[in-house]
Amino acid sequence: MKNKGYLICVFLLIKLVSFAAIREIDSVYKVPTSPFWTFIMSIDSLEGRIMTSKQYNTIPTDNSFYKNNVQEILKVGKTIYIHIAQTGIVFKLDKQEDSFLLFRRIDDTYNINYNIDGNTFLYKDDIYCFGGYGFWKSNGHLRKFNFVDKEWDIVPVNKEVYSSGFNWFSQKEGRIYLPFEREMNAGVKDQVKGIKRNMAYYLDLATNNWVSLGLLSDPLIDITKDDFINGAAVPTSEGYLYIENDQVYLFDFLNNQVLKSNNSSLNQFLARRKSNMYLFIYKNKIYSYDPIAAKFLIIKYDRSEFELKTYPIWTEDQHVFWYIVAGCLFVSTIIVTILLIRKSVKNKIQNAKLKMLKTKNIQQAFVGTELTLIELLLNANLNEQKVEIHQINHVLGIKDKNVGLQKKVRSDVMNAINDKYQFISQSNKPLISSVRKEDDKRFFEYFITPSEIKKIQQIIQA
Repeated sequence: MKNKGYLICVFLLIKLVSFAAIREIDSVYKVPTSPFWTFIMSIDSLEGRIMTSKQYNTIPTDNSFYKNNVQEILKVGKTIYIHIAQTGIVFKLDKQEDSFLLFRRIDDTYNINYNIDGNTFLYKDDIYCFGGYGFWKSNGHLRKFNFVDKEWDIVPVNKEVYSSGFNWFSQKEGRIYLPFEREMNAGVKDQVKGIKRNMAYYLDLATNNWVSLGLLSDPLIDITKDDFINGAAVPTSEGYLYIENDQVYLFDFLNNQVLKSNNSSLNQFLARRKSNMYLFIYKNKIYSYDPIAAKFLIIKYDRSEFELKTYPIWTEDQHVFWYIVAGCLFVSTIIVTILLIRKSVKNKIQNAKLKMLKTKNIQQAFVGTELTLIELLLNANLNEQKVEIHQINHVLGIKDKNVGLQKKVRSDVMNAINDKYQFISQSNKPLISSVRKEDDKRFFEYFITPSEIKKIQQIIQA
């Protein structure tokens, strides 16, 4: 029994020692030079990220937690970093000593596996990492390495835009271009492969704001429908080469153009190496380094061998336009409806009043003197005559009044008749009109407006 307990203790001790042994990673490594590193260090104009393979990583990680992680070589000018993928661990090339390269760790990172497939890049002497997947969810975080605290800081942006790895950083513009989103959440049913949103964006590092470019064009929606399973991207100076099975497309983000490769040899070369291990583009050539043979496989990369397609990467978002149109139509419909209802109500009220007036005795519409004056004017019209002032004064019973009062009474009575007539007939024309006498321009003669004779006769006879 004692021996059994002793063996258990020894076994646990061995496990603890083994566990402790694989926890640590050295802070300085001397890496032997190779044709790969000789070439990489010789060209200052090479910019971008080069992925290594697990079997041939630059930083030895066989006895660490990171033995299954690929590594990312980041280069701008003479500056070279190595980032262990899926972590925040960063080594910087310090110097070359004879046939060795000295890499020194510059971070104190403890958090790992939050940025799987994130896009790590250099810009203006800073190291950034955008997006990635971790803890069963994708994220649209922008992280920046803090050289003082030796940790990664989060950079607040105006919104979270998710990427499944298909994004491209422009050194020239300081922008991250993203043709479509893919938000993944394994904790929600039917979202293991993520939800694809076909809206294109760019993130401006000068403002840390995402800007919407428009919708992914319909042909590209179809081409990239299996991006999660079969798609791969190789960055170029103008965008990236999108590899879908044995087809290769150039997504030119700087010019919003799509080009398709007509070079079958190039297509096969990239399709066989679309895992991007030790693969990069420099000037007019694609380089693929073979660590076993210690040499480069090179194929020509010529944009003239690509066919410019008739569709762009993104198109203007017509949804916004149609939302505006629909909104305008909705508001216009409401306004027109309100106006029609108000007009209908007004007409009903006026028609009701008119009907009420027409069904009453005409003396209730026009007072006695008004009706007598109208009949006088109608009789004059039948005789093709006009009515003079003294005749009107007689009808109105003011022939013995002073001139000023006569004028006021005539004006009030005739204005009242015209107002009542216009209301009853729904016309803007006056019933009683006037004209100066031909033999004495100082005085007026009065008559029924010819176009209104029939109407007033119908009203009187109703």
